[in-house]
Amino acid sequence: MLKRTKSASLTPPSGLESDDKKLLAQALQGVTPLAVHNQRVERPRTRAHSLFQQQRKREAAQQQTNINTNLFNISDGHLSPDDAPPVTQYSTSGVSTVTLRKLKRGFWPVTASLDLHGMTVDTARTRLSMFIQQAQQQNMRCVRVVHGQGLGSVSGHGRLKHHSRHWLSQMAGVNAFIEAPNAQGGAGAVLVMLGTSG
Repeated sequence: MLKRTKSASLTPPSGLESDDKKLLAQALQGVTPLAVHNQRVERPRTRAHSLFQQQRKREAAQQQTNINTNLFNISDGHLSPDDAPPVTQYSTSGVSTVTLRKLKRGFWPVTASLDLHGMTVDTARTRLSMFIQQAQQQNMRCVRVVHGQGLGSVSGHGRLKHHSRHWLSQMAGVNAFIEAPNAQGGAGAVLVMLGTSG
C-alpha cells in the first residue's frame, strides 16, 4: 500500500505566460506528488534485449515450421487399422540386430515418455511429431511412446497403436523402435531410438 504524502503545491514550469501559469496552478491544485521512492521509470529496452527477443521469435517460428514439415511428411493418420497389423519393431538400414537387442534390454535408459491415451488421431499425430522433434533437439537417445493396446476402443482395433508405429517409421531421426518390455508397457508402448541432431 502506498503512503500518502502531504499535499504540496506544484510550481508550474518557467517559460509559461502568466495566464498559463495560473491555469496550470489551478489544474494542479490538490494533486499529490509521488514520493521519490515510489516512482517507477520505464527504462528503454537495450538493443541486446531486442535482438534476444527477435531471436526467440525466429526460433519459435522455425520450430513450428519444422513441426509442420514433419507432419506434412508423415501420413495424415486416416488409415484403416486393417491395412496391416502394427509392426512390433522397425529399424533403418544402418541399425543392426545387435542394436535392436540392446534397445530391448534397456542399454539406453528412457529419458522421456509420451502418453497418447485418450487423444484423437489428429491430436496424437501432432503431439508425437512435436515430442520426437523436441527429444532430438535435446539429444535424447531413447524415449518411450505409450499408445495403449486399444482394448477399450469401439472398433476393437488399437488405432493409436497402429498409427503411431506407422508414423514413427516415417519420421526423420527415428533410427529404430521396438515393442516395449512388459515392465515398460509391453504391447501398449514402444521404445524409440533416435539419431543425434548434431
